[in-house]
Amino acid sequence: MYLQSISHVLLLLLFLVFTAWVAWEDIRTRKIPNKAIVPFFLVFMAFQVITDRANMLDYIIGSVAGCVFLLLAHAFNPKGMGMGDVKLMAVIGLLVGWTGVALTLFLSCIVGTFVAITLILTRRMTIKDTIPFGSVLAPIAFVTFAFDWHKIFWDFLISMV
Repeated sequence: MYLQSISHVLLLLLFLVFTAWVAWEDIRTRKIPNKAIVPFFLVFMAFQVITDRANMLDYIIGSVAGCVFLLLAHAFNPKGMGMGDVKLMAVIGLLVGWTGVALTLFLSCIVGTFVAITLILTRRMTIKDTIPFGSVLAPIAFVTFAFDWHKIFWDFLISMV
């Protein structure tokens, strides 16, 4: 149990570094670098295989579902949703599973909308401008993962049925 706690703290710290780096790069350059995505994808995949093999299908479904959802958004509006966001969702899905992906996307859309409206009202951007979605998606994913919101969300969905 103690080693599992240490490994989860290390994973949380790694995910914090990853999400902070990705958010910063997306704000600064409007691009999410592959040099961030690929190594962290491999590290997080290895971590899940080693520590939580029983739930691996959930993580793979989350990774694929998040990619497909954002890939559709990219297909409809390539200037509004970049491929970096799609690849970022693959990494996020590995850590939060499909329920976490659903919650992360939902909360990111709400927060992103609030940020955009605020920037429009303060005249820092126009209605035709876009915000870098990875800068919203990454911190929301971290909070969802860190506080197990995806598990609470799943329990809420089950109780509704």
